[in-house]
Amino acid sequence: MVIRPHRQEDMPVLLEIWLQASLHAYDELPAALWWPHQEAMRDRFMAGSEIWVLEQAGQIKGFAALQADELLALYVHPEYQGSGLGAALLYQLKSCHPYLWLRICTRNSDIITFYRHHGFTSCGEQKDPQTGLQELLMECPSKPASLAMALG
Repeated sequence: MVIRPHRQEDMPVLLEIWLQASLHAYDELPAALWWPHQEAMRDRFMAGSEIWVLEQAGQIKGFAALQADELLALYVHPEYQGSGLGAALLYQLKSCHPYLWLRICTRNSDIITFYRHHGFTSCGEQKDPQTGLQELLMECPSKPASLAMALG
């Protein structure tokens, strides 16, 4: 397994992993809802993001994107979820960033459990201004001044 900074030519594979993981995580939503958002996700990831790619046997199986201390994305292709790849990516991120925070849809209880298992704690809730869905704010480790206070 290799975790490395992304290269521009990785982006089509990263977007496919994002799409497949999103379809898998939110299987109750129609697939057509996700397809139009691929370019917006590419732009979001590329806008000053630090992106790490996880390869195994020469194949990209997951990636993570950060902007400063905010974890924007951590996706593993659904075929490889549950095999420790997401944990390996998170370990890499935490070794480079002593403090991380993220926003996650409250409907995604499996992912919330994953982050809690890896030391993240809840520090607030808010509505996503784009989707209107409720988001949980999580941080790892906690800073003395809570993120919720900083965003509030």
